[in-house]
Amino acid sequence: MHTLRRAGTLALVLLAVVVLVTTVHAVVESRSPLPVRDQWAAVADTEALARGELGVTALFRQHNEHRITVPRLVLLADSAWCAQSGVLAITVTFLLQALHGLLLLRLVRTGAPRAGPATPAIGALLATAAFAGIQWENFVEPFQVQFALVFLAATAAFAALARAARPPHGRWLWLSIAAAVVATLSMGNGVVIWLLLPVAGLALQLPRRALWTLGIVGLLVVVPYAATYARPGPADPTDAALDPRSLLQFFAAMLGGALRLPDILPRPSLAATVGGALLALFVATAVRRQPGVARRGQWPPADVALLGVGVFAIAAAAVTAAARIHLGVHSALASRYATPALWFTVATVALALRSPRRWLRHAGVAAAILATLAVVLEQRAALEQMRRDRTFVGPAISSLWNGVADPTRTDHALGMMKYDQIGRLVGFLREQRRSVFRAAADRVVGSKLRDVVGDATPVAWVGTVDVAAVAGTGWGMRVHGIVDLPATALEPTGVIADGDRIAGVCLVTARTDDPDTGAAVVDGHAAVATTTGELRVLLHERDGGWRALPAAAFRTVELALSAGTPLTDVGTEFAGDFALLGDQPEARLVPRDHAQIGLSTTRGTGSVRIGPIAGDGALGVPVLTGPATFGLRLALVEDGTGAVVTAMQPAPTFGAWRIWRAEIPRKFAGRRLSLLATDSGDYDGQWLAVAMPGWLPAGAR
Repeated sequence: MHTLRRAGTLALVLLAVVVLVTTVHAVVESRSPLPVRDQWAAVADTEALARGELGVTALFRQHNEHRITVPRLVLLADSAWCAQSGVLAITVTFLLQALHGLLLLRLVRTGAPRAGPATPAIGALLATAAFAGIQWENFVEPFQVQFALVFLAATAAFAALARAARPPHGRWLWLSIAAAVVATLSMGNGVVIWLLLPVAGLALQLPRRALWTLGIVGLLVVVPYAATYARPGPADPTDAALDPRSLLQFFAAMLGGALRLPDILPRPSLAATVGGALLALFVATAVRRQPGVARRGQWPPADVALLGVGVFAIAAAAVTAAARIHLGVHSALASRYATPALWFTVATVALALRSPRRWLRHAGVAAAILATLAVVLEQRAALEQMRRDRTFVGPAISSLWNGVADPTRTDHALGMMKYDQIGRLVGFLREQRRSVFRAAADRVVGSKLRDVVGDATPVAWVGTVDVAAVAGTGWGMRVHGIVDLPATALEPTGVIADGDRIAGVCLVTARTDDPDTGAAVVDGHAAVATTTGELRVLLHERDGGWRALPAAAFRTVELALSAGTPLTDVGTEFAGDFALLGDQPEARLVPRDHAQIGLSTTRGTGSVRIGPIAGDGALGVPVLTGPATFGLRLALVEDGTGAVVTAMQPAPTFGAWRIWRAEIPRKFAGRRLSLLATDSGDYDGQWLAVAMPGWLPAGAR
């Protein structure tokens, strides 16, 4: 029996090591410095700090439903020390998960002398939960450090409060309060802890002075928190009461979402079933009577702490269900919610194993085994899902590098932000060489091909290349290719050539289904100079040689060869930094090929309005940009209504004028229109020049 137990413990330890190693390896492979969704808020904070506009009060500013003061500090440190790459924040997340596991291990062992021999097995179970791949979103995205923070802080608050049941009371009480403040300033659900700590204090029979302290500090935190809270989204949490069935299903699915297995039941149904079973086990451990305890409310301090951890997770699930039910029950299975689900599972199992009731201990053992098996069995599928989900990274980085606005490739990364809204932030990252711009791979765009590739002729290689025009960019192209070489044999970036000029750069990544030996994937963007032609993709082998994929033809309908005769009897209205071409620093970079040139500078923002324009057909608009086109926009708008007739976010022009072919739809023919050119970026290379447009000849349309 002893040998069997040792073998089981060894198996658990090995499984924990496998889970840890595979998760870390997958995160290292899939991690990217690209800001994703909410991470752009961290970029905005860093940019505001660099401008001297981030005050102390801004650290407490609400982000969606949350006050993320502590995560903000972590992300600002990541920006300062790791160039906004996310490495520090992700490392902190792993460390927080490890600390959380160690803290729970100490709680499980406290007051349970028989747990000593089982410590390796318990530690292995905790490590499996801490690093399970099912919560991959919280590991691979730096912004999600808040999930690890809030639940560790909550556990620390309950653990310190349990320790305060023995003298010296004060030191541990204030440590508990400090941890509760950290939880409150990490995520929105952290504020719930101020309702639970006084209850835990009563259960621990703390001195009256300690209870008053908890209550007063809680009020001092909660009242201003609530008074300054603003509901951010369109959904009203009170609407959740209108559909209690879906609300309960979301709640239960979130509690059990980390232990779902495919192909047994539809995933939300299975997760809700597992969550209901865990909740029943948790309630059973909470209401059971302890032999020898005469009065209700006398609990071992460690049990009170574990109960607090479980109830906090339950409260967090309830709050999340009310706030997110409008997204559908399936959203309860989001990877980021697996972290609280796993810690709830751990707290439930720990309470069951510490129970004086044999049947509860047996139920705890069964739950521990089943939970471990579920985590291990879903590990591979979870990490494969992570790799599939991150396939948007390469095209999104390419779009930012090459200045080609491609919403179909960047929407997942930008989240609710639009391309032109992040113009200043991308310009900041580019100028400061942070995040995806850290290696300066984009700086070769516009260079002569031989200056980068050299005089040797690249070796032709087997592969396929597809090129498609990106609508709304004038002359921007999307490039996707497959090369008959593994990604490990190639440098991570290549170049895209239009004639003898580098029109763009591309990324080389491994296939998600065969990362080690499968054909490499190429994603890139380019800005072309002619309406038709061919693009060539050149890739650099790690041994120093260049490979050339087959050339691919391109065609764009938004680029005209000439602008036609400039319009007359139209006015120009300048605002901000936009002005007629004069002595601006960028003026020396502007060829005098057109009349009435308006120019915005690198260090300013502004706009120019040209109109009224009335007619039918297509306008030719001369456009010249700096090397960074983020935040630049041209649009034909209807006077009076402001309706956008057509718009574009120009790709780079590489020092030469390009003619935007702006088609006027029939419904706007003859109406009074204006051309509005806007520069919302004020960092290196973000400047825009436009000249008087003209009607394109019928043959050029």
